[in-house]
Amino acid sequence: MLIGILFCGWVIWDNSQVSLLFYPVLINFSLFMIFAYSLFFPPTIIERLARLQHPNLPEQGVNYTVQVTKVWSLFFLLNGLAALATALWSSFFWWSLYNGLIAYLLIGLIMGIEYLIRIRTMDHVR
Repeated sequence: MLIGILFCGWVIWDNSQVSLLFYPVLINFSLFMIFAYSLFFPPTIIERLARLQHPNLPEQGVNYTVQVTKVWSLFFLLNGLAALATALWSSFFWWSLYNGLIAYLLIGLIMGIEYLIRIRTMDHVR
């Protein structure tokens, strides 16, 4: 929350369109920090979400949620770096294409792949 407030203050102070290009960077790095932090201080974010539906999550499920949290952590780090690269070195067209379309397609792809893997590996859920 503090990072978001500081970012808004910076955007107002800077008063330029360029500063707004860093919004996806802030979001991705914030999500990376939250997911990565939960790896070191369990339960992980994904385990917390899984326990909303399955309060008695078995050890296999807990281990799976740790792996999924690692995947999302890596994704948010790499996506944040891509957002940073587009903000610093690309045209507004490429920034818009990546941050407004491609990044969301990648999120959907990861969610879909994870769902298919979960269906095949989590027999106890059925």
